This record gives sequence, C-alpha cells and structure tokens, in this order.
Amino acid sequence: MRKRLGNVFRDDRNMVVAEIGGGSIPASVPVAIRCRQAGYLAVIEAVNDLAAKGAQAESARCTILLPEGAQEETLRALEDQVRQACLEESLVITGGHTEVTSAVTRPVVMVSAQGSTMGRSDSVHAAVAAADGQGDDSASTEIFDSVHSASDAPWSIVVTGRIAMAGTWLLATEREEELRQRFPLKFLDGAKRMGEQLSVVEAARIIVAAKMDPRGSVLGSRGQQAGAHGGHSEKGAVLPSVTQFKEGSAQPGAAPFQPPLMVDAADGGIFAALWKLSIMAGKRLKLHGFDIDLLGLPVFQETIEIADYYGINPYELQSTGCLVTVTREPERLVTCLRESGIHAVTVGTLHKGEDKNLHNGEECRSLDRPVPDAILRILG
Repeated sequence: MRKRLGNVFRDDRNMVVAEIGGGSIPASVPVAIRCRQAGYLAVIEAVNDLAAKGAQAESARCTILLPEGAQEETLRALEDQVRQACLEESLVITGGHTEVTSAVTRPVVMVSAQGSTMGRSDSVHAAVAAADGQGDDSASTEIFDSVHSASDAPWSIVVTGRIAMAGTWLLATEREEELRQRFPLKFLDGAKRMGEQLSVVEAARIIVAAKMDPRGSVLGSRGQQAGAHGGHSEKGAVLPSVTQFKEGSAQPGAAPFQPPLMVDAADGGIFAALWKLSIMAGKRLKLHGFDIDLLGLPVFQETIEIADYYGINPYELQSTGCLVTVTREPERLVTCLRESGIHAVTVGTLHKGEDKNLHNGEECRSLDRPVPDAILRILG
C-alpha cells in the first residue's frame, strides 16, 4: 500500500462527490475502537450528533487514518461502510482523505457532517396530531417547553430507543465466534440486528417538530418569518433558518429558535449522556440535578447477558441509537414517539439541586463523573 492514498472516495469507485453551499451546522465524530464497522459507526454517530442539535445531516466528508502495514481490503471495507451509511441517511459525500501513518495502531475514521435545521414532514405531523387526538392543524403541537404547560410542572427525562445497543452490536459482531460458545445463534442474531436501530434522526425530528406549531413557525415568535436562508416544509410553511438557529431571529423582537434539549447517548453509555444532560439543563433551565429510575432505563435482554458475560457495566456501554431529552409533558411526547414506532419511556425528572441520583428500588446512589466506554475493555 502506498504511503499516501489521497482521496479515499475515488472516481473509479463511482462515489458521488458534490459541494453544498450556504451556512450549515457541523458535527465531527472520530471512531478509534478496534472494530471492523468503524466506517459505518462514524457516519451514524455524526448524523446523530447533528440530530441532537436539531439539525438534519445533508453532507459528509470522511478521513481515514490507517496504520503501517494495513491492507487494501481494509480500506475498501471502510469505504463501503461509509458509502452504505451515507446512502441510508441520504447524505451527499463532499470528499475524503486517506493516509497511512505510524501515528495510529488501528484504523481511525473521522466523519465531518454538515446539516441544517429540521423542519416538519407530513408523517411527523401525523404522529404529533395523533398524540393530541387531532387530525388537522387546528391545535398546537408544542410538547417540549410548552407555553401551555403549568409553570410548576416538573421537567421529565425521556429516553428513546434502548441503551447500549451499539456496544451490544459491536461485541456480537466482533466477538461472534467466542460468544457462540456461550449463547444460542438466535440470541446472537438478535444482538447483531441492533446495528439496524442506531439512527436517532426520526426521534429527534419528532421532538423538534413538537416544539414548533403545526405550520412550522416557532412558538413564542408567531407571525415572524425566517430570514434570507429560511427553508420551507412540504406544505410551504416557513421554517427557522440556519441563521436563526445559530444566532437568533433575523427579525427584531422575535424570540430566537432553540432546538429542544437533546443528548445522543454514544461513548460512555447512558451514564455519560445523563451527565451531559445535567450540564446542558443547568445552563438552559438552571436545573443541575436529577432523579433517575435505573430499573426504568430501556435495555434489551441480549445487552444484559452479553455485558454480564464480559463483566462490564451496560450503563457505561456505547449507546448510539439512544436519545435523551426533557419535557414538561412526558405522556404526550412518549405517545407521539410511539405513534411513529419509536420506543420511548420516561425515566426520571430534573430538579434544582446538584445531586444526580440513581434509584435502584429502595437503594439510591449518586452518578459519578463519566468514565471511558466499557467497550474499550474488550475492543480497546
């Protein structure tokens, strides 16, 4: 293999390369764990990172660093994974770079994605309307930070998907031969299928839509249209622009659009995501503490048993595919998500104190600072 391979997405691989103009919201994610699916995972994590910011990914660039002695087949496999993930997420690939370097001991994949603020689709509105028992645009569908909620209503924490799905999927694929000695094939197939559930884009889109009125304008700034870079929904409703998203409303006196408070649980697992949530909630809501029901955190049985086999904590295991948000109307939000086939549960509440309490039946302990992802003990 040559010392420098140049552009990873070569013309002879029929890769679509295009340029996206205008302002956008960025997200960059590196994947450095020792796994064969690093290309796919890097794209999904970057897309999820944008989704948690209230943005829809539109394009991506990829950098792949390979250790000395790496085989051409390794590069080809990573390229194919990036290509497949971008196809699944409808991303335009704007370029890439590959280099062999002594600075790494295993392939490292970095994906930089760009996107713009999410709008409203008919399917998303249908889910929100169904949750409200409405069939048209006659009712407000605000769920997050509702202006109609009682001011003293507690902020509930809602989790979508299941925790530790990515970690379970990676272990089931990377350690399949070993795990076959312990678990039935059907069991492992279920664990490997978790890799098909790692995107949180649809969940984030519904949560963002729930913060907007049915016609796409931001509640609290009714009648104000987007600025020069504003977008339009399928029905032509004006959506918040990238400028409004990043810098506030383009119209004097109008409230800027803020995306819902969301955290995509990835490295460090759900515990790291909850810690990050407390920091974000402290800044935006002045609520630093929380109470979490550990038994209420959604998890597949395959995750529990594989984590137990390796002696690792599933709450600290790679959790791409799980999204954490807050709302004053948890029942409506959960119903809205479930109407779209997205698993969602309420797992706790925020409070004004500093304590980050984890409840396990009658036992209670405080959440410690995040630690390195548990999967590093196996695939590090």
